[in-house]
Amino acid sequence: MDQSVLFLFGLLIVMMILRSVFTYLQYKNYRQTKEKLAEMGGILGVGARKSPPFQWTASSAIVLLVWDPDTDRVVACSALKGAYLWNRFKSMEVVGLSLEEIKKKAIDDDYRLNKKEREKTPYTAHTADPKRRKGALLQAVEAIEGYLKNQSKERPNAAFDRNKMREAVEKRKDQLKS
Repeated sequence: MDQSVLFLFGLLIVMMILRSVFTYLQYKNYRQTKEKLAEMGGILGVGARKSPPFQWTASSAIVLLVWDPDTDRVVACSALKGAYLWNRFKSMEVVGLSLEEIKKKAIDDDYRLNKKEREKTPYTAHTADPKRRKGALLQAVEAIEGYLKNQSKERPNAAFDRNKMREAVEKRKDQLKS
């Protein structure tokens, strides 16, 4: 074989190995951030937005949002924006806001990101999003709302009984520590 073909083949293998290493490091960072936020107590919502085809770094994001049922406020929020392999989670400035305030902000962001699509079909809550183009922050809020809705179906008064919710959060903390 020609020397340049061997060089290109070797370079391709090195690039694949580097990508695997960076992907592993990014996943490890995701897992550590998720565990750190889960230990804070409250309810953890995760949202992930895929970027449009052929715009790999444009607007993909993962958002981790922790909501405290006692105070009805967000305790922590971290986001990983962009598809670059060396990106890490960074805090978002939504701490201290209620879910309703964040949802309004997230709907505005979703409209900005998906302007053409939202002009055709406006946002509707908790609808299936097979292309995962809905904003990541909005998905995280909807995940928390979905959890609360499921809890209230299992126990009709759970959504209003903060003591039971606090006990459930404490049990979850103990399970995570074990």
